[in-house]
Amino acid sequence: MSESMKRARWTRAWPLLLIVVGVVVALVYNASLDSRAEVGKAAPDFTLLTPDGQELSLSDLRGKPVFLHFWATWCPTCVEAVPAWQAFEERYGDRATILNVNVREGTNLIRRYHENFAAKGLELTMTVVRDQTGRVADQYLLWAIPESWGIDPNGVAREYLRGAFFFEDLQRMYELATGVPIDAGGVGPVPEGGTLYRVDFGPDGLWTATSDGLTLASEQQDSLRADETAWPELAGKTVNDISYANGAVWVAAADQGLWRYADGVWHRVQGLPAGHVLAVAAEPNEGRVIYVWIPGAGLYRSDNGGSSWRYAGTLDSRLLVQGLAVVPGQPERLFVGALQGLYESRDGGASWERKPAVERHVFDIAIERSTGRILLATDLGVMVSHDGGRTVDYLMSAPRRRLHSIALNPNDPNHLVIGAPNGDVYRSDDAGASWIWLPWS
Repeated sequence: MSESMKRARWTRAWPLLLIVVGVVVALVYNASLDSRAEVGKAAPDFTLLTPDGQELSLSDLRGKPVFLHFWATWCPTCVEAVPAWQAFEERYGDRATILNVNVREGTNLIRRYHENFAAKGLELTMTVVRDQTGRVADQYLLWAIPESWGIDPNGVAREYLRGAFFFEDLQRMYELATGVPIDAGGVGPVPEGGTLYRVDFGPDGLWTATSDGLTLASEQQDSLRADETAWPELAGKTVNDISYANGAVWVAAADQGLWRYADGVWHRVQGLPAGHVLAVAAEPNEGRVIYVWIPGAGLYRSDNGGSSWRYAGTLDSRLLVQGLAVVPGQPERLFVGALQGLYESRDGGASWERKPAVERHVFDIAIERSTGRILLATDLGVMVSHDGGRTVDYLMSAPRRRLHSIALNPNDPNHLVIGAPNGDVYRSDDAGASWIWLPWS
């Protein structure tokens, strides 16, 4: 056979050979996807590399729930959610594993992403693996970024979520994966299924207002100790708010009205409309001016330390108010936190301005005496404003989770505490630059 005839035969054979190779590759690839992720079935195992080149398999993580997140550095929703995942990792890393699967990006992009967060005050320590080819994303039916899977300790997929989700979603996913609430048995003075509403500084320690009463706690070096029930008659009752000023503690209790504690004696405050007192704030310096919020009745004010009260203004009584704060030394200026955002009055409640920059639920407000810095406990962490609420930003160092309370130590401006609904309390000793979780002992 001549050389020209051989070349012609090979030329005709190449297309067929390419087709055969393509079919083989497709069969191999499809075989690798025979086990696609499905809720209720074993999650497909995989082995990927971490950014520093270490192999990690999903099966290596058996024994604890695994929350599998598919993400990318270009995803704006991920930027908002990643701090919440990090907060969960720091709080519950002994009970569950977060595995972040980066889709089709290089190590340099991932490194810069982490560096950008670190520059803002948040070190990301969660485990990251790289799905450069997208094969694992295909196995897990990736439709959009971000998406997540909850996998139980035995490796069975229990939940599939599209879009961003946050700290509380992970708490719920844990219970779905294990059948047990992540805070089974309760946290400190908050029983399982209960709620912490406030933690604040008082004359003799930290006071916690919960759905189960009022408790006095003391700070240890790295923990909290619940010392006693601050007032036995409130045991088992819902206590919504606490305000401490000039030696007196004001307590708002559901169906129990407003109470004042000073010099070891409790007094029930008279002169307010009947109803559920949801929030209370006393002017911090002298404590003579006090505001309270009563759902359905509105805002009331006392100018004489609670001896008499008057209706205080035009704020819509239908607002879902959560907290009040009076600017130190300026009793006519106060802020209201509500599920609808943040509001300010500069004339004792006669008129109000909504702060459009605050687009979160606001549960509590703290105002620094020396700087005027405003700190907000919101449904997505702590927000901070240096200009009276006109502009706000997240305090990146604070845990990105739903927070019901934030308080400043009146004797130490660098000492702050924040409280979460489940009873978790965090402390900062450097004006909010860093935080530690305080387990209850």
